[in-house]
Amino acid sequence: MPFCLPSYFHIVSLIPAVGLMSVLGCLSAYTFGLYGRVLSVHEAGSLGELWEKEKGRSSSWIISLVSMTFCFGAALSYTILLGDTIPKLTASLGLGGFFSSRSFWILFLTSTVLFPLSNLPSLLSLAPLSVVGVGAIAATTAFMGYRCPSINPGSPYLQGSGALLKTLPSSMLPQFQTYDKGILSPSATVLMGMAAMAYLGHFSAPSFFASLRSRDTTKDARDFRTVTRLGFGVATLLNCLVMSFGFLTFGGSSSGVILNNFSTMDPGASICRLLMTICVIGGFPFLTRAVVTEYLGLRGIEPKRSEQVLATCQTLGLLTAAGLAMKDAGFVIGFSGAVMGSFIVYIFPAILFLSQSGRTPSSNWKVKAERAFCRFLVIWGGIVAALGGGVSVANSYFPHLLK
Repeated sequence: MPFCLPSYFHIVSLIPAVGLMSVLGCLSAYTFGLYGRVLSVHEAGSLGELWEKEKGRSSSWIISLVSMTFCFGAALSYTILLGDTIPKLTASLGLGGFFSSRSFWILFLTSTVLFPLSNLPSLLSLAPLSVVGVGAIAATTAFMGYRCPSINPGSPYLQGSGALLKTLPSSMLPQFQTYDKGILSPSATVLMGMAAMAYLGHFSAPSFFASLRSRDTTKDARDFRTVTRLGFGVATLLNCLVMSFGFLTFGGSSSGVILNNFSTMDPGASICRLLMTICVIGGFPFLTRAVVTEYLGLRGIEPKRSEQVLATCQTLGLLTAAGLAMKDAGFVIGFSGAVMGSFIVYIFPAILFLSQSGRTPSSNWKVKAERAFCRFLVIWGGIVAALGGGVSVANSYFPHLLK
């Protein structure tokens, strides 16, 4: 099979993509901060409750429905990721048969691990896994950088001489004979949607703000801004590095779950897969709890323990069925991020801020400029949702339309 190394053109073509990802990271940090500014006035336990206090009950079901759907999509991508990752881990140990079946692992992990964790009375006991998650992302980023031929000429994934390339299926072999369509193409909206999922966290803004709440509202707002800037700054840096390392190693063959590209014979990739599995298992219950909370709220059901367990069973059943039927995590991330993520990350916080700031008209040019920018965010979010969702579907099921 002919090959070509990533050229200067391919490396330079990363600049607009990295720039776009960085801008989206800054926008996500800003809109997360908007939620904090509204929460400094209204105490709320969820985005639906926050919307109800600021905009009224009649339309609060919209944000609750979107939050529930968004978290469900994120949990579904986690289910698919587990189904992809565990069989590769077992393959690296030489295990075959049903141990290499994604269906077996999805069913097994859901019934024996995810169900008990999702039904814990309090999810605070899972806090240590958050530390593992941060370590897993950092370790995976470092590993991908070390395996990137553009950084390490001795990489076993170097085309023409890489020893591990022979162990990869043809669909995963590096492919750099691609053409740059530019960030103004409709396909770029898929990246925007994935960015909304990559900077996942806005639905947790109420609980995050509550954890910082004290008697000094000024200090609370300042602490919220500081942690937001630090958190999104680190997330933006890691996302840009992973995106760059993945493209420079595998090019157009890069999978929606980039670790799927690496050989099962690569011990470093196996360690990263194990760490990411722990990370996903630890984060999964928070997503299902968010889905259940919004679901019960929409139905007007008091969140009693029995109702929560029943709703969790129903949620996990739907996630398992969808996870068994779907195998493209990239599509789920792109579609859910583009459609639902755009509402949560761009549209809803902008509308809430416009509502709050509109109560006290100001002649200050900074306030007017910020309100104008928030109006732009509403339009921007709508465009990303419409185009990103459509392109994600076309890219996965009608790829010929985008050629």
